Amino acid sequence: MDFYKDLQSKKVFEYFLELCRIPHGSGNTKEISDYIKEFGEKRGLKCIQDDVNNIIIFKDASPGYEDEEPIMLQGHIDMVCEKTQDSDHDFLKDPIDVIREGDCLRADGTTLGGDDGIGAAVIMAVLDDDTIKHPPIEAVFTVDEETSMKGAHALDTSVLKAKRILNLDNEEDGVFIAGCAGGATVKGSMDLAYMKKILPSAKITITGLSGGHSGVEIDKGRANGDLVLARVLKMMLDKCEFHLVFMKGGNMPNAIPTHCEAVIAAPPEKMPVLREAFIEVSAPVKKEFTTTDPNMQMIFEEKERESLKAVDLKDTERVLRLLTMLPDGVQFMDPDIKGAVQTSLNLGVLEVENGEMDALLLLRSSSGSRLSYLKDKVISVFVSMGAEAEVLEAYPQWEYVKESNLRDRAVSVYEKLFNKEARVEITHGGLECGILSSKIPGLDAVSIGPDMWDVHTPKERLSISSTDNFWKLVTGILAYKP
Repeated sequence: MDFYKDLQSKKVFEYFLELCRIPHGSGNTKEISDYIKEFGEKRGLKCIQDDVNNIIIFKDASPGYEDEEPIMLQGHIDMVCEKTQDSDHDFLKDPIDVIREGDCLRADGTTLGGDDGIGAAVIMAVLDDDTIKHPPIEAVFTVDEETSMKGAHALDTSVLKAKRILNLDNEEDGVFIAGCAGGATVKGSMDLAYMKKILPSAKITITGLSGGHSGVEIDKGRANGDLVLARVLKMMLDKCEFHLVFMKGGNMPNAIPTHCEAVIAAPPEKMPVLREAFIEVSAPVKKEFTTTDPNMQMIFEEKERESLKAVDLKDTERVLRLLTMLPDGVQFMDPDIKGAVQTSLNLGVLEVENGEMDALLLLRSSSGSRLSYLKDKVISVFVSMGAEAEVLEAYPQWEYVKESNLRDRAVSVYEKLFNKEARVEITHGGLECGILSSKIPGLDAVSIGPDMWDVHTPKERLSISSTDNFWKLVTGILAYKP
C-alpha cells in the first residue's frame, strides 16, 4: 500500500499494517507482544515484558528536553474479534485483510483493530523517530483491555516515573476524554434438563444488525441480537409449545451482538403453527428497529426429523423468561451532564447448548453506587430463575478532575494546530486510565485519538486524514514547552 506516502504519519500506517498482520485478539497477545519487544530492543531501548504480555519501552529525552517531566504514552495491543457470518476468517492465525476506501481503512469482513492498533502504531512511530522533540518517554503497551483489562490490572507501575499519561485509545478527532465509566462483567449460568428426542426442528436466525461498541453506541437504541431473538422465541412459545435445542449469539461482552441463532424442535403437527407464530410476532419487532437496524433479517428454516438433545418444556420456558426479564441498554442518564449516559448494560454473549445456558453481560456506570445497584439487579434476575451469577471482572471509573495541566496543554496544541475548538468530554466507554490512576496517585491523564466509526463491528472504519492529524497532535503535545 502506498496511500500514506505523502502523509506525515507514514510511519504510523506502516506499523499499523504490520500489527494487522499479527493475530492479536484479546487473550492471544504473546506474538504481538514479542514483536513490539523485539522492535524496542533493535533500537537499543530498554524494554520490560511481564508475565501477562504487557510491554514497557523507555526512551530518553531528546536534546533540550532532559529536564522535562517524563510522559507516559499508553495504548492496548489486543483487539475485538468480530466478523460477518459469511466470513471464514480465523482470528487465531489469519492476518487482518486491510482495505482502503477513500479516506478510510476497513477490513474484509472483520473488525479492523484500529481500536487500539492505531494508538500502538503511533507510539511505535514516536519511538522510531529521533527527529521528534520530546521529554523522557515511558511507552506502555497493555493487553486484554477489551475483555478484562487484565494488562492494566497486572502492570507493575513501580518501574514508572511518569505522573502524566497520554492514553491513545479514543475514537473521535478533536475530543479530549477526561473521565470514563467503571464497569463489571457478570456471568450467568443455568443447568437445564434435556432429553434426546427424534423431532423435526427449525433454525431461527436474526442477522444484519448494526451492533457496535457497548459503551459508545449503547444510547443509539440498536437491536441486541441475543435479546431480540429471545423475545421472539418467548412470544412464539406463548402461542405454541416447543423445545429449545440450541441458541448462540455475540462474541464479546463489550460488543452489541449483530446476530443470534437458535434451533427449536416440536412434533410435526406443530411446525406449521410455529412458522405462522414466527411470522406474526417477528414482523412488528422488526418494524421497531427500521431506523437503527435497517438491514435486520429474521429467517425461519424448517429442518428434517433427527435425533436432538432438546431442553425440556419447563426449562425452555425458564430460559426465555429469564432473558426477557433481563434489563438492557441505557438504565440512567447522567443528571449533571446533558446527553451523557451514566449507567447501562449489554448482554454480549449468549449460548445454550448441551444442557447449559451461559451468558456474559458488561455493566457500565460513572456512579459507583448505581453500578452496584445494577449488579445486584442483574444477579437477582438470574437467581430468581434458579440460575447462578457471579462478577468475573471489574474496573474502576476514571474520575473527572477540573484542573489538568496535560489536558489544557493538549487542548491548546490542538486548537493552534487546526484552528478548531476542542471538546472535553467524559466517555461511557471503559478506559485503562481509571485503573492506572488508582495505581499512580496524582496521575494527570487525558485520552485522545483519530476518527473511527462502528468499532467492535465488521463495519469498523478508520479515517486516514484524521490519523494524520492525530500524529501531528501527539508530536505537538510532546514538543510543547511552557
